[in-house]
Amino acid sequence: MTKRKAESTTSGGVEPHKRTRRMKVLSTSTRSEQQQAIYEANAVNSPLLRLPPEIRNRIWYFALGGRTIHICSFNLKGRHHRVYSVCQVPGIDDEFAKQIVRHNQLSGEAEIFEERDKRHGACHISRAMATTEYASQSSLNVLRTCRQVHVEGALIPFKLNDFDFFDFGDVARFLQSLFQEQAHAIEAITLSCVSPRTTATLGKLVMTRLKGLRQLRCFVDVSGWGTAFRTDWSNALSRFYGLATISATVLPYNGSFWMSLDSYHGCSREVMRAWAKEMEDGLIAAGS
Repeated sequence: MTKRKAESTTSGGVEPHKRTRRMKVLSTSTRSEQQQAIYEANAVNSPLLRLPPEIRNRIWYFALGGRTIHICSFNLKGRHHRVYSVCQVPGIDDEFAKQIVRHNQLSGEAEIFEERDKRHGACHISRAMATTEYASQSSLNVLRTCRQVHVEGALIPFKLNDFDFFDFGDVARFLQSLFQEQAHAIEAITLSCVSPRTTATLGKLVMTRLKGLRQLRCFVDVSGWGTAFRTDWSNALSRFYGLATISATVLPYNGSFWMSLDSYHGCSREVMRAWAKEMEDGLIAAGS
């Protein structure tokens, strides 16, 4: 039996309201007179909003910035569910980066380093993360308190935090979920991806949306299948060429992730040092 087509209007003959995706973080064209009155009263009466702007900026930094945010997703029943976790071991990657640089500058047989999931075991980066107390640590509810707070702080979580990714696919999905202003505000990204697999979609997204990127740091386990594996990583990182305006740091190391492979190939310090320099020269923006 042929199904009856749905009517294009409601029973009252009125066209149904078509929902459109809001394009800006905060639209200024939908403010009623009552909302405007509240907005102006808050600016005068709120103890917080009466503070000098430079003091408020410091408050926003401590409340909304200065953190590493782990971003990952899990495929459940055919859908990707994105989850966030505030890093519970701040500074550990900075120390690991220094350790890798010192290691690769020396001579001798290269050492094996532990993987990212072991360094960040306390961060609870897992499928259960979305339903535990750790998910609430990235709460941005303070931005909902009033319009002025939202105007001043809406982009700070993107501008003043370091976003850490374990998979290139999560980078693409994260950028697709943001307003353009939010994506353009991102200044620091850390890539700790275990696989060099990328797509053309990722390349387009990073080039069009990461306009404000200043710092890019890449932890790369280059052990595995030897030269071919490094070539795959070179192709993956080329998606980010020319984006970082301040610094690009590539940190190759021999990790334990691929050691179980029969074809495991460790990489020498000299090769890692030369490859890192080649990648960094490409990643840094021209003229920086």
